[in-house]
Amino acid sequence: MLYALIFGLALFSVIFMVSMPVRGSGKWASGTPETLEFSFSAASALSDLFRKQASFLLYAATAAAALIPCLFLVFRPPEGRAAMATFAFVSGVGFQTGAFFLYLRSLSAGLKEAAYGLRLSVREASDAAMRRAGISSVLTLGMGLAWTVFVFLIAGGRHDARGAAAGTAGFCLGSAFTALFLRLSARYAAAGPSPSTPELKDAPRAAFLGADVLDCAAAESVAAMTLGAALWPVYGPKSALFPLFARACGLAACAAGVMTVRRSAEGETARRMDTGLAAAAGAAIAGLFLGCFFLLDGDMWLFAASALGLVSAGLYVFHARYQAAYRAMFPPLSEAGDLSAGLAGAAAPAVLTAFAVLGSYYCGVRGLERHIFGGTLGEPACGLFGIGMAVTGALSISGYVLALGGFGDIARRVRDLYEATPQTESYRKESEEFSETGQLGSDTASGYAGAASLLASAALLAAYIGESARILRSGAGFPWIESISVATAGAALPYVFGALYLGGRARDGGGRGALPASILAALSPALVLPAAALVFKGSGHGPEAVSAILLSGIAGGWLFSAFIGKAAGARRMSPPYGTAGASERALLMELPPLLNAFLRLLPAMALALAPLFARG
Repeated sequence: MLYALIFGLALFSVIFMVSMPVRGSGKWASGTPETLEFSFSAASALSDLFRKQASFLLYAATAAAALIPCLFLVFRPPEGRAAMATFAFVSGVGFQTGAFFLYLRSLSAGLKEAAYGLRLSVREASDAAMRRAGISSVLTLGMGLAWTVFVFLIAGGRHDARGAAAGTAGFCLGSAFTALFLRLSARYAAAGPSPSTPELKDAPRAAFLGADVLDCAAAESVAAMTLGAALWPVYGPKSALFPLFARACGLAACAAGVMTVRRSAEGETARRMDTGLAAAAGAAIAGLFLGCFFLLDGDMWLFAASALGLVSAGLYVFHARYQAAYRAMFPPLSEAGDLSAGLAGAAAPAVLTAFAVLGSYYCGVRGLERHIFGGTLGEPACGLFGIGMAVTGALSISGYVLALGGFGDIARRVRDLYEATPQTESYRKESEEFSETGQLGSDTASGYAGAASLLASAALLAAYIGESARILRSGAGFPWIESISVATAGAALPYVFGALYLGGRARDGGGRGALPASILAALSPALVLPAAALVFKGSGHGPEAVSAILLSGIAGGWLFSAFIGKAAGARRMSPPYGTAGASERALLMELPPLLNAFLRLLPAMALALAPLFARG
């Protein structure tokens, strides 16, 4: 019954978005020969870029899939886990690649629709772009939900939801692996033998926001399912299925937000987007309430934990947007001002995350304290489940935010189209206005994606700690004093990754020669995490050592990523310093999303290989 309800909600959302009426849709297939040629050229260029990346990913994923059984042979886990982990990893790679390609193609189809709509008015272009972006978001996230349920059932979820939740961890690892390597290969694929075209100049930046949000959604689902499996004695399989139900409600929330934006009265774009965000949040909070009421016995403390995560997500969005607006009003005039902007931009979300994690932890403890007193559950398991609820709530509006990012992508491409083809001056001005409208959506989505990355990593870390404790049947999970030394190594991993990537790009100019250093940096967790577990094998503190690496790496790495992103963004608003300075700022802007993807890969790998480390 629960599976039918989840699929029914997802299917309804997809049908509703696709059938949303659009004025003049029959005319959008037409256009001037120049615009049609540009749109076909853009779609062809993106497809060519994707094929190059997919060929690179095929070799990397094959090598990683072969490495998993080798690690299982060394650590000797329970029978059958190696095959399931490898299958789930390959499934994650296939899902992320397919969903990414679907997202690209769907947004490319929206280029002609929005370009024709702009000939009527900016409002018509905005409505067309928002509809197409909403369809792209719902289709790709719905595809991810369906595939997550499939992997969960293959892992035995119908009969053993507790074991199946841990079995899906390889799916999350494959998704994180693909998101990182797609980003790493983007510039190298675009810098191939064929000359760069206007259609490709924004492709690496614009397209991978979708991959990031998809990866965060997959990570959140797997982490929350794993944490929910610990509550099997209380709720049975319903606690592991709650995140999937929340994902389905998130698709309905995306549809509600997009419909509200398109039907809202004329007004400022920011106001219309905020109205849509409020509608999406309202639909999401209703879904979370219904999930807690029917699946979690109406526990309002757990609902409070999920609501806390949703409120935190809204605060992340508004902080990112209005900080960007503030910096635009007062552009920095010195490097010290840029560094100050970077420090302030990193500190506020980190403090907000700390409060959200702490508050949701104690909401989970309060909501399940009767089971703690009864001896059914331990306090750490209850608190970690509260964190999982908060992350589920925060990512329940990911569909709508992803639609805003797609809207910004379409708006930028329409501007490029009008710049590259013969147009009147009035149309060019309207395309600039439309592009500014899209930039607002992009700022909203990028701020949310960075915070979602941190929350997804925190949820995966909590899931790893809980899974290690379950395997060991103890309260193990947080670092012991013996593992403090490896915390420094964990904190250094993001810096090593950044140094190798930036160094390779600077020496090679973005060509293929920089790939080896980037690949080595991305594979460093596969070397460091098993090594730490082996070193501490004798003392029995392998899981704690891995926890220390993850805790220090995620916290320090995300602060480093946020600082670089905010400082580079402030520098971008400074007076121009020539082509060389602009290229350096663009290179720095590429690093934060790569670091965020890398930080999701760390705990995803630990969770997928938890049986190895717990027995190390």
